[in-house]
Amino acid sequence: MILFRNIYVCVLIVFVGSCTLQNTNIDKEFLIGHEWMIDTMYGQNDFIQEWIYFTADDEFYRFSKYNKSYIIDSACIWNGNMIWKDGEERFSIEMIDSNYILLKGEQFIFRAKKWRKSDPGFIEMFIQNNKSKLLLNGEWRLDSIEIGDNAILPICGNSRQGAVFNFSEDANLFIRHESSLDSCRSYFYQVYDHELSIQDFDVIYSYPISKITSKQLILEPEWSRMKIKKIKGGFDLSKNSFKIYFRKIDKNIDNRNEVE
Repeated sequence: MILFRNIYVCVLIVFVGSCTLQNTNIDKEFLIGHEWMIDTMYGQNDFIQEWIYFTADDEFYRFSKYNKSYIIDSACIWNGNMIWKDGEERFSIEMIDSNYILLKGEQFIFRAKKWRKSDPGFIEMFIQNNKSKLLLNGEWRLDSIEIGDNAILPICGNSRQGAVFNFSEDANLFIRHESSLDSCRSYFYQVYDHELSIQDFDVIYSYPISKITSKQLILEPEWSRMKIKKIKGGFDLSKNSFKIYFRKIDKNIDNRNEVE
């Protein structure tokens, strides 16, 4: 079995190496002009989807929406076909063809495909959203809602108060009642542009983040109400906001009455 695994690794390295173009100079504009998405990690079957960026200032970034931190690699410098971090080699870059490149690290080889046109705003978006993502990871107790229960996504049974929202590091949201250890609902979530987006199959619920700290989360979504116009008939659609209050659960203490 060990001999077979060693042979497999050797064949994989030879195969990957033979698929790359043998030129040693990759055009700088080719790398910085596009957003790149890692879709394969050779030798692993796990799902992977990461975004990488090469900037005109010779900086390299790697991000993921399915991680504790959206930022995986930052403060990296790239020059030619090499990526450096803190003076040490992080990756070598090889070009497969006009749509794919390889990042070869000490332990893993990643394949990235050319995605959309690059924009400096993409990098800033990940960095800004990461501040909220790091605070959001973990379990939160739903304390109160300013209007009726129907204004929030389906949770557990009829009562919303006491529901526990577990925002896992890999972007899954599990909801349970505080009296139970089993989740009754699950969703996918992400933080984007100061909003918490929760996806239920093809439906996305958007909740602007009014406040988030290590202990308190306040969401402030909008709700719509129909009004009949007195003049010319018809109807008018007015929007109002309301607040949803959460408390971070510290498993060592009961913080339901703690004030920020």
